[in-house]
Amino acid sequence: MKATGIEPSTKMIEQVAKWYPHRSAWIQMGNLPHIPSFSDSFDMVSALAVLQHVPRSELFLSLFNIKQIIKPKGYFVFSLPLNRDDLNEDARDKEGRLHYPYNMNEICLLLEQLGFQFVKEINLPDDGANG
Repeated sequence: MKATGIEPSTKMIEQVAKWYPHRSAWIQMGNLPHIPSFSDSFDMVSALAVLQHVPRSELFLSLFNIKQIIKPKGYFVFSLPLNRDDLNEDARDKEGRLHYPYNMNEICLLLEQLGFQFVKEINLPDDGANG
């Protein structure tokens, strides 16, 4: 299986190169909504703990650009936090990262407008891991 990652943090890309030198070529600098161009499309795109960091003004374009790189009959797997009681009044966590309070219905409506078909929702407890 071929995998490609997009990461906005130079520090995280450096960590991947340090921890997994044989996989560092799989990671490209980028962030939503500006996805790097690829020569191939993908069977699956995942955005785990990602969408809540995308500003509302960039959410539709981000999902549109994700749709553009998925093969027909491909999958988009994403996660959203169900409850963040650790955010301050500005919706920031203790590291200062902004978390937009999207809900599943809101995201699914945008995805349907873009031609995605809903397959399945799974609710899992948040493990509290940060990264």
